[in-house]
Amino acid sequence: MTLEIYVTDGRKGSNPGGKIRLSKKDARGRGQNAYLKHAYGIRGLPPSTPLDFKCQPIYEALSYEMARNIGVMVPEYAILRKNLENCEEVLFNVETHELEFSDTMHYYFISFISPSYSPNSLQKVPSSVVQKHMDKERLDREVLFLADIEKKAQNYYWDPTLERLVYNDLGCNFVHAVDGFLKKPTGISRSEYKFLEKKKEKDCMIL
Repeated sequence: MTLEIYVTDGRKGSNPGGKIRLSKKDARGRGQNAYLKHAYGIRGLPPSTPLDFKCQPIYEALSYEMARNIGVMVPEYAILRKNLENCEEVLFNVETHELEFSDTMHYYFISFISPSYSPNSLQKVPSSVVQKHMDKERLDREVLFLADIEKKAQNYYWDPTLERLVYNDLGCNFVHAVDGFLKKPTGISRSEYKFLEKKKEKDCMIL
């Protein structure tokens, strides 16, 4: 079976990727809209690092799952596996948009776009309400080393059904991807970063 991915728009952030629609239908029989991205290199990390840029989608999924486990709202997400044994064929359809991601990568991170998402949602609620929620969840974000989110409206939106913020772009907490390259996250000391590296390697999270 072939999974077709229709590229409907180009990249929105600094990393390679784009807005897509999947041929696989959702529960209502509609094509699923999502955003797909990956990384293609490493900068500023020691050669001995166990981190692999090809696994960046896995790292980002780990961050989303940790955020979800402590109550931070994130959209549904998935890892697309490609060019691996026992996986369905994946076909990119890029008739109208330039391919912003390599079709030779093994993994891609997919963040599904909720039907309740609106790019103008933050304008529909008082800024004091948005700030109240940002302040309330600041400790959660700091515990997970999630940085570079606040004051960047493209990273979150207001869900009127849930009446709370949903973070649609968390990035990764233990390594950042900027302009397609993995790098050490800001705001984390050298000793803290070494601890995180060892923990991920020990827990067999690095594939």
